[in-house]
Amino acid sequence: GAGTLAGAEFTVKYYDVENYTTDPALDGKKAVRTWVVKTNDKGITRLRDDLLVSGDEFYLDSTGVPTLPLGTITIQESKAPEGYLLNEEVFIIPITSDGTAEGVNTYAIPTIPENALSLNLKKIQSGTDKAISGAVFEHTKPDGTTETMTTDENGELSFAGLAWGEHTVKEISVPDGYSVNTNEIKFTVSEGNVISINSKATETDTNGNVTVTVNKDGNIDAVVEEKPAPYKLRVVKYNDKEKVLSGAEFTLYAEEECNTVVSKSTTDENGVLTLENLIPGKHYYLKETKAPQGYKLPEHGNLYDIYVESTPVDGVFDFTVNGEKFTADSTDTTKNIYLSGSKADRVINMKIVNKIGLLLPETGSNMTLIVIAIGAVLMIFGMVFNKEKKKNKREEKEV
Repeated sequence: GAGTLAGAEFTVKYYDVENYTTDPALDGKKAVRTWVVKTNDKGITRLRDDLLVSGDEFYLDSTGVPTLPLGTITIQESKAPEGYLLNEEVFIIPITSDGTAEGVNTYAIPTIPENALSLNLKKIQSGTDKAISGAVFEHTKPDGTTETMTTDENGELSFAGLAWGEHTVKEISVPDGYSVNTNEIKFTVSEGNVISINSKATETDTNGNVTVTVNKDGNIDAVVEEKPAPYKLRVVKYNDKEKVLSGAEFTLYAEEECNTVVSKSTTDENGVLTLENLIPGKHYYLKETKAPQGYKLPEHGNLYDIYVESTPVDGVFDFTVNGEKFTADSTDTTKNIYLSGSKADRVINMKIVNKIGLLLPETGSNMTLIVIAIGAVLMIFGMVFNKEKKKNKREEKEV
């Protein structure tokens, strides 16, 4: 990442006591001299003027080179470089005699590993522990540059070596069958490599929750929940002679009492309508609310209870209609109910039939004229009949 090994600071303390293998300070000993030195761009530091940050004068040999008398020194990182966590281990180095020369090397240079400051992210399906691989996240760094990473087979990734300043991590791509989580993770890294979280997730029907914590080591742990993508519902309206019917209105409700409208649509000239955004884990209730021209609404069986569920990582795309279960294998298009589409775009298909027996004469048709004519004849006949009946009664009275 943006981490650097330059600029780490180490505090070196010299004690004039020999043969110590533990920190002399724990025995109440006081350091005779103390130096704070910083690392160069290769992560190396020495007792040298150009690397000295602060402290006492160096001990010098006869040639003026910094040296150490016999005794004990302790070395401890007191400031981590940018993008790393502080290593608080205290290294104890005894300075012992070896030979008779003025200057001798008496110990191996200690190697102090740095723990990169990181955001460790795990991607799972909402409400489960199912890991999701293949989700792509973008990290915007304090200098405005970006990097992307993809979750592995365990649903994990790590942005390491976090630089000082403000950061943003967001999801930009998801595996088929899921919705992109639009919640962003925003945080700030201070010059002390301390992280502050600046964002809070909002959970919706398509946005999973995001949990972000700074763990005891100082790194960020983030769990991003993914919600399955919504289904579509496609309705084709026929009569029982396989004629498609336009003008049928269907309404999708949120509850069985049909009080809350989710959406509605009307079949087109091909007898087709599509309703979108059926959220997995919810029940929906489909009802025909306006019959095609010349037809009546069905009196019975006019309400369909539809429930969808999905676990794309396992290839599960299930749904039920009025309690009858269908799966990803229910793809027979000759059936009245079947599943189509891809993992990224699942479609429930329903063929709904109006019986011919429910047919009414269409406005303006010949049948309408015939019915009107028959009605008129019956009315005239009734009027004539009533008139003759009244006439006969009057004649009977006169006789």
